[in-house]
Amino acid sequence: MGDPYIGTGAVVSIAMNADNSGTYWGGTPATAVCTRVRPAGLKWSEVCKQSGVEQMRVDEAFNVTGGVYYKGSVEMPASYLGLELWIQAIMDGAITDGLTDPYTHTMALAEKLMYCQIIYYTQLRNATAKSKTFTNCKVTGMKFSIEAEKEATVTFDWIGATMAAGNTALGTPTEIEPILWNHLAPSINSVTTHRLYSMGFEIAAPVTEGDFGMAALTPGSLLHIERAGMRTLAIDASFLHDADVDTLAALTTGLPMVFTFDNAGATTTNRKFVLTVGAGYREGREETDAVWGVKKTSLKWTNRKSSAPWGIVTTNSDTAIP
Repeated sequence: MGDPYIGTGAVVSIAMNADNSGTYWGGTPATAVCTRVRPAGLKWSEVCKQSGVEQMRVDEAFNVTGGVYYKGSVEMPASYLGLELWIQAIMDGAITDGLTDPYTHTMALAEKLMYCQIIYYTQLRNATAKSKTFTNCKVTGMKFSIEAEKEATVTFDWIGATMAAGNTALGTPTEIEPILWNHLAPSINSVTTHRLYSMGFEIAAPVTEGDFGMAALTPGSLLHIERAGMRTLAIDASFLHDADVDTLAALTTGLPMVFTFDNAGATTTNRKFVLTVGAGYREGREETDAVWGVKKTSLKWTNRKSSAPWGIVTTNSDTAIP
């Protein structure tokens, strides 16, 4: 009987593929950024698509080999350091770096598909390293959430073309500088005095598992999904119920929103994470009676602004993002 794989540490890395003659599929991965994950935060599975109809191919060889791909998720502490490549991988645009310390990094939306390499690392108790390298990955989802008096967490979903198991040693993870609840300063429709219990946002990319599996061994067929440049952004927040929340909940027009996390550090120690939403349209409302009869209201919005719909900017000590 073999020794069980019991780990003492886990790290994930991401590296963006270089442009490869007009597509990032198959491009050489650039410098990787490694990040610590939450306990049980690395998940992956192998998917076997054997339906000729789903694959739009009927020959047996394609169904057996081309119908295999991989998908997974990574849950990590939301940190002021180390998230930029993950955000770029779902927004698909360039990162603009600031010139002075602390450095700002602006992630842009773009109508293209940027692929990446994702590696899961685990250090076992017997000092053996285990790694899984996933190539030609597309990040398809990002979920950020935080509650009162707690650290923020962020989860990224991805799909990938191939996987190779190895014994690559753990990469050196980026230092965690946690995003905390008391760092949050929200502005919703220019009102900054709302009292929140929690907030979160979710970005979803258009590439479906079926699209990606269909293109796994035929990169040329990626052209039809590269036209789908839209991503969706949903925002949710729960409030201590008061008259201002009633006013907010009654608005059906697009609301400008800015959620700023700022550690209030002086000069070069200042850290920020800022989500700016062009126009959030209300999608739902829920009210509950909490302890001692205190009412809580939860609201949900989705962005529907086509021009400059949303943006994310970070501020930290990294001089440039790879």
